[in-house]
Amino acid sequence: MITRFSHFGHAVKSIDEVLPIYEKLWGLRPSSRTSFPEDFTENALIPIGQNYIELLQPTSEKGALARFIKERGEGMYHLSWVVDDVAKEIKSLRSKGAQVAETPPQTNLVTARGWIHPRSTMGLLIELVDDKLLAHLGHLPKEAPQPGSLVVAMTHVHHAVKNIDQALAMYDRLWGIRPIKRATTPLQGVSNAIVRVGRTNYVELIQPTDPQGLVAKHIEKRGEGLRSFCLTVNNYREAVKSLKAKGVDVFEASSAPGDIQVKSAWINPKHTRGLLVEICEHRELLAWQDPERKI
Repeated sequence: MITRFSHFGHAVKSIDEVLPIYEKLWGLRPSSRTSFPEDFTENALIPIGQNYIELLQPTSEKGALARFIKERGEGMYHLSWVVDDVAKEIKSLRSKGAQVAETPPQTNLVTARGWIHPRSTMGLLIELVDDKLLAHLGHLPKEAPQPGSLVVAMTHVHHAVKNIDQALAMYDRLWGIRPIKRATTPLQGVSNAIVRVGRTNYVELIQPTDPQGLVAKHIEKRGEGLRSFCLTVNNYREAVKSLKAKGVDVFEASSAPGDIQVKSAWINPKHTRGLLVEICEHRELLAWQDPERKI
């Protein structure tokens, strides 16, 4: 059973080059750096409240991460979900027809992990871990954001799909997860659905409704899968002002009747080594996605 969302992986060519970007833009600093020789990777973990971003750098051309960067460039690589029992979760998913690989304990990784192939999840590469592994690495969730950081939390990721109803059926079939809210955003050319993963995080499914829109073009170019993620701030206007003062291209999304009534800004991936980042005000976003509201 899934207990919560842990983190996503940001595939980069050089951790040393990317860490200063996180500090400059958001005031975020890493809590650790670790080498994983069996995976041909090195990582740096950047805590954001109860979650973190994992910077992943290949240490050899042999590994899957190096192939990903060569083929697709830097950007979002995978999601990591915490489950109560990795072996049981793998068995359950396989019984439902999902393609899942298991990696045994390795150097610096004390427990086995599972990996769900993107073919089974409409484009998502999902890592399955347990709390024993995270505790060993010192990365159990913390409530408070980093001191001095612009960011309050990382609330959700965006899963771009061709058919939102088929995607919702997949989440329900594999994990029994159903949407807590559905909406449309005509000006952005998408329909949306929220599926909660744990207490504080969720995945926002986005299906293009405009064939010429940005999400439709993203799927045409890169296929279904991870598109972007959302960071929340205490003061939206001050955050946008701060980013613009640092020379960051910030696009503020407008809204209209029928659109999602949450102020949001988008950061050009050229500033973030391949990440498309949404910025929202924390209290405003939480009020919108309140599960007590009708879908």
